[in-house]
Amino acid sequence: MKILICGNIASGKGTLIKGVLEHLEDFEHLAIDDYRNKYGDGTQEGEDRAREQFIFDIRFSENCLVECTGVGKLFSMVRAEVDYRFLLSTKPEECEKRFNDRDTKVTLPSTWFTGKSLRSSIDDIDKLHNRTGYKLIVRNNKNRDVVKVVTKIKGLQRRLNRLH
Repeated sequence: MKILICGNIASGKGTLIKGVLEHLEDFEHLAIDDYRNKYGDGTQEGEDRAREQFIFDIRFSENCLVECTGVGKLFSMVRAEVDYRFLLSTKPEECEKRFNDRDTKVTLPSTWFTGKSLRSSIDDIDKLHNRTGYKLIVRNNKNRDVVKVVTKIKGLQRRLNRLH
């Protein structure tokens, strides 16, 4: 089973997934930012390499929790590879604060934020998330969200097992 955890920049996707993985040992965590740091070099070509490897690994993973913002071209590519989509909804001002407080940065193409502020990008992503099609929406309460996501995944697994 492949589940996409979407959310804004610095919304807590990775933290949520780490908590969920404590309860689901047979799942792996695939995060686009890890691929950007490994394969990216600040150019669009590096971003393309990172995306290509990310999609490849999703495609050939049996059980994974996939982490990305859930908008744009990458989202379209990932959406075709996953079984379910969950959305982590976090207030834009909280995302901006978390991003600015981070110790580690992600290797992104230098052209990405040209002429655009971080907050403007966060607000744009937040507006794009206000769509339907998510199997589960969580509102960023760390402990309660982990329980909610684990319960939902286990329910989906039981349903799939009954079908097979």
